[in-house]
Amino acid sequence: MLQIKYPSLLNLTNFIASDNYEASLSSTEITIEGLSKLANLLNKPLDSDNPIYSSSSYPSKVDLYLTIAAYCKRIILHPDLSQFNFTLKDIFRIWEIRLNFLLMSSGMADSKGIKPIPDAKYVRSEVEILIKEMEKIEGGGDLSSWDFRILLNRIRYGSGLQLLTFYFNEVFEARKELGEDGGKTARYKLRILLFGISSLLTARQQYLALFNQLEQVETDESRLQSELALLTALSGILLLYKDSNNVDREHNGYFDEIKEAYDKSLVDPYCHDTLVEILRTLTPVHNGQESKPLPLEEGFHFEGIDQVIELVRDLKITGRIICSLWGRFELDSKVASSAEGIMGIIHEEWRGHLNKMYGFE
Repeated sequence: MLQIKYPSLLNLTNFIASDNYEASLSSTEITIEGLSKLANLLNKPLDSDNPIYSSSSYPSKVDLYLTIAAYCKRIILHPDLSQFNFTLKDIFRIWEIRLNFLLMSSGMADSKGIKPIPDAKYVRSEVEILIKEMEKIEGGGDLSSWDFRILLNRIRYGSGLQLLTFYFNEVFEARKELGEDGGKTARYKLRILLFGISSLLTARQQYLALFNQLEQVETDESRLQSELALLTALSGILLLYKDSNNVDREHNGYFDEIKEAYDKSLVDPYCHDTLVEILRTLTPVHNGQESKPLPLEEGFHFEGIDQVIELVRDLKITGRIICSLWGRFELDSKVASSAEGIMGIIHEEWRGHLNKMYGFE
């Protein structure tokens, strides 16, 4: 029995509390099918005799997110886990669902205007305990998905340099796997790690290190080439223009490389269209009272690199916008890897919360 074998892991004190949402489930039979029904409300509104499974019970998305997270907690702490025929691997899968929804909820106000999860740091205490418990279990790291381990460490470290060390260790391990399954899994990991490392350097405003790193990346995938070219150009523009309006293009050693990268990024319109979409929907400054998304008209296209430079100078393209762009490209890589079921729903939901994907907010 899992509760007997892992009492310190499956312990109520390991979880952050969300009393209101947990109380709403007190008389509900907890089942795996019920968790799927809840998550599917995000795909398709539904009325039900049971208010827990009725869309009208959730006036705001965060209410549904946190109810799903509370439902996961009830499954993990269920007094009779044997009825689910669960292994420890299944427990970690449910925990992965829970933490995704908790992180997604950070900074969101509920129907009463309250922010139950004020920021990503609030989730960190649960993650710290979980990582320590996983380390106690022989082979614990192999019982969870690789994506879950990435999520755990992003929440654990935020924008701290320890995350960079973790990423580089993962890069080393992924490169050793390049000879397996035709290198498909290793290439996927290396791509996600590239996005993660780059978003971290962006968040830390280490634009020179980021620019130099991106200049050295080689790939034969056309979509990735355009993604990296656009982000190379953006990081270079931030490097040159964030704190200066007067750049001598003719004598600056970086500008020609930035312009070349920008031109390469035009090969795939998806990349620029995605940037426009983010500029339209996301404020460039976190918690900036005067910061607003750009009211760009449908079908908007940049007229050239000078227009992008002006947006950087005007603080309309910022590190926050670029981190969200990294998040969108990473997310599209995951969706392309055909995530199914609840994880597929989670990946779709992240499209509306790109600024939170890396645990920086």
